[in-house]
Amino acid sequence: MDYFSITLSILKSLAFKDIIDISLLSFFLSIFIYIIIKTQNFNLLGGVLVFLSAYFASWIFNLKLLKGFFDYFSGILILILVIVFAKEIRIFLEKLGILFNQSRKFKLVAKNSFIEEIIEALNYLAKNKIGALIVFQNKVNLENFISHQLEINSLIKKELLVSIFNKNSPLHDGAVILENDKIKYVSAHLPLAENYKFKQKLGTRHRAGVGITEKTDALSLIVSEENGKISLAKEGKIYYDLSLEKIKEELLNFYQLLENKNGFRGILSFLDFKKIRKMFLIYILSFFLILSYWVSLNFNRSTIQKTIEAGIEFKNLNEGLIVSKLNPSKVKISLRGRDTDFNNLKENSVKVVIDLRDSSEGNYFLSLNKKDVVGLKDELEIIKFEPERISFKIEKFKNENKLEK
Repeated sequence: MDYFSITLSILKSLAFKDIIDISLLSFFLSIFIYIIIKTQNFNLLGGVLVFLSAYFASWIFNLKLLKGFFDYFSGILILILVIVFAKEIRIFLEKLGILFNQSRKFKLVAKNSFIEEIIEALNYLAKNKIGALIVFQNKVNLENFISHQLEINSLIKKELLVSIFNKNSPLHDGAVILENDKIKYVSAHLPLAENYKFKQKLGTRHRAGVGITEKTDALSLIVSEENGKISLAKEGKIYYDLSLEKIKEELLNFYQLLENKNGFRGILSFLDFKKIRKMFLIYILSFFLILSYWVSLNFNRSTIQKTIEAGIEFKNLNEGLIVSKLNPSKVKISLRGRDTDFNNLKENSVKVVIDLRDSSEGNYFLSLNKKDVVGLKDELEIIKFEPERISFKIEKFKNENKLEK
């Protein structure tokens, strides 16, 4: 059977609603893959792609053992994937919730007030070389990534921030989490950066500041207790020794972006479509995976088996010879293919034609060969013959009607 021809035939049957269906599912899958990339789970993603490739191959090439394995354990495999990617699935659902989230809006005047409080606190902490870690929550809920936090829900004030990070404070060993214009949590423990170069170069506070931005869309500010320099981390990258003016500019941009992250604009900003090339490649990969899955489903559903009966003919027999004692005179041929290919099949046109070129007198036992069958489309696959062998005799032609003199 010509798998390429069958696949091409299936693709030609794509309806408009199928294209919409595949495109939408590809969009959701591309978001999920993007989240996995952002959270650095490349090994898990690679493992999933290997399983998906094996699954598609089992359907397309009818690998019965492998297909049976996936059929039997499909429910368990899905459950395992849900457990392994629980955090990513939670983030994915939160991203969809952004479409309906209209709660985070600020006025520029209000933003200026608490941003000034933050800048003044940073100035004091830097001058006095007091270590600090401040995290600004964006659209991803940080509760899923932090631990040992204490909730206070207080307004952002310079004095409060300074007192929290004072070395004599029981709350100084951890991060402050800001949500909108409030101090949401204090003394929070964050995930450390997983990037190898950060493990070698950064201390624990800086690794934590970068780590939370590797896994979420948050922004963090880190004050070094060694030299008082202020660093900013976002999107898994860190920027060292920034001025207060630059930090204020970054915060204004951050809150301006947060203000605009509502409705459809919100989901676009999360996906960061400024990086069009990267997102386009992810979407193409997702579309190919979903399209392959769709083809495999249609390949299996439309593939049937059927048995037909075909007569046996001979060609290129030497002059003066005939075939006799043919057993059987007809054979059963089991075929496999798409139902549409069987619809156009004319069974009486299918024959087994055996080439007897250079054959001489004698008894023959011949195994049937697929190449001897004529009248079949390339899309139909011959599974077996019944019987697999035929017997016949080649002998001289005898003319019994001679005229007597």
